[in-house]
Amino acid sequence: MKKKSLANGNGNNVPSNQCLANELYAIAHFDPSQSDSTPYGPAKLSGKKPIRVFLEKQKICYAGPINIMTLAASDSDYMWQVGTDKVSYLRKSDWKQVASYEALKEATKGKYQTIPKRNFRKFAKLKAKNENIDSMKEHLVECFGENYKDRTSNGLYALVSRDNVLYVKYGSGLFGFKVDDEKNPQNIKVKYDLAEPECTIADGNADAILGLSMTYDGYIIVVFNNGVGIVDQHLTGEVTAFQKFGGCSPSEKEYITNSVAVDKDNGIYVASSTYNGKDSIGYLRKLVWNAPKGTGTGTLSVDWKAKYKTSDEDPPMIKGGNGTGATPTLMGFGDDDDKLVVITDGAKQMNLVAFWRDDIPYGFSNRIAGQIPVTCGLIGEEDTNEEEERWIQTEQSVVVSGYGAFVVNNIPDEWKEEIADESGDLILQSSLIGPVFKGPVGVERFKWNTKDHEWKSEWRNADVTSSSMVPTYCATGNIVIVSGYNETDKMWQLVGLDWNSGEIVHQMNFGKKNYGNGAYSIPQYLEDGSLIFNSIVGPILIPGE
Repeated sequence: MKKKSLANGNGNNVPSNQCLANELYAIAHFDPSQSDSTPYGPAKLSGKKPIRVFLEKQKICYAGPINIMTLAASDSDYMWQVGTDKVSYLRKSDWKQVASYEALKEATKGKYQTIPKRNFRKFAKLKAKNENIDSMKEHLVECFGENYKDRTSNGLYALVSRDNVLYVKYGSGLFGFKVDDEKNPQNIKVKYDLAEPECTIADGNADAILGLSMTYDGYIIVVFNNGVGIVDQHLTGEVTAFQKFGGCSPSEKEYITNSVAVDKDNGIYVASSTYNGKDSIGYLRKLVWNAPKGTGTGTLSVDWKAKYKTSDEDPPMIKGGNGTGATPTLMGFGDDDDKLVVITDGAKQMNLVAFWRDDIPYGFSNRIAGQIPVTCGLIGEEDTNEEEERWIQTEQSVVVSGYGAFVVNNIPDEWKEEIADESGDLILQSSLIGPVFKGPVGVERFKWNTKDHEWKSEWRNADVTSSSMVPTYCATGNIVIVSGYNETDKMWQLVGLDWNSGEIVHQMNFGKKNYGNGAYSIPQYLEDGSLIFNSIVGPILIPGE
């Protein structure tokens, strides 16, 4: 089995978790630190015209709707496709689906039926600009079923172990999938199955599964909506632990809306928030997993807990919840001076916040190492300390390379109530924001100063669009990638910005069809510069230039 070391050339030096299939792409947000950074990427255009790509002519594995990312397999010739409907095994050389398993249909005993390829194609060929809320709902029901919006709670966060087992949640269960023959894969089977993880792991005290990760000693981290649990890779429940967040009353209940970051010492960083209909408080915790060898058991304890700002207002679209929209991201490794964990907070005009992830250094009295308002160039510096009048918020994690950080705004400065009222329908909103309703603009790049221990804004761009996709930093070319619907050009686009200057140095135009909608996914690049565009209807392979 071929397993290639990627040498972590993305500027972060994240310690490799040898229990994962690879140090890159074997887990959501690319690596255990959740950096969204890759050694690979596109070339700068250097004055050339934007690249026009007709996505319907590219190789695609139809899946979804919504496909967060395609994961690395232990064999570098293959990758695991994970959508909200199914999992597949793809051969990278020709992007052929050599094996597939209808995970959602099987996990729910037919409640969610298989979506035919023709339905994906039909939806992908739509030009959303011609639609409205009612007509788009009709298309979604016709293509994906009456319960289409409930599909989005499946297949979101996943990971692949070094044994090439894909772990992911479908229905109410947690599954470990494996191919039948590593040398000649033709079928996918359920290797491990945990039907009631909230009972097995948490004695009935947990809500639904949200995210997954893996400790550096090979245990599965299960992120529930109200706490974090641990289970062994065989999903037997022989080794379990659970930390519940908040109390039992509505005013004490805490909600987790994203996954977790993990350090080499099995520190687990997780953000949550409380909301009782009036007031909201956010918390960031560091949990520590400790499983002494040979004991067959372990403990999960809280190392520290810190507050962060939230909003008492519900965000109108794209972003869910009143707390952070970001999965925590680690910053600083090895001999680096400051060891941090960073998030954007939940304030209406968000702040970029850094927390000390180990001991608080001498001279500091607060777990928060530093924070800075995010403007994205949409408001003036002089306005940042006044009462916030507009939303500047993100549903995406902070992109980190070295001590550089990059964030996007996902909420437009004005909106119509009819689309804001569809806050529980993420597929509908992400299909219409941009083409039909005004989309969000604004990005900003920051740098952490290790001498003064503070943030500085490096540059802002108030015109670039990032509708709902996660940004990606590419070490090749030193570029950060965003994607969304450009209202000026009237099309879906992928744009690359120079990490140091913010100048647009790369651009792909995808046209008006739904193929170009990335819907909450993340762009990925391969060794040869090829792009995996994880579209709303499945991962598309675009050859490198």
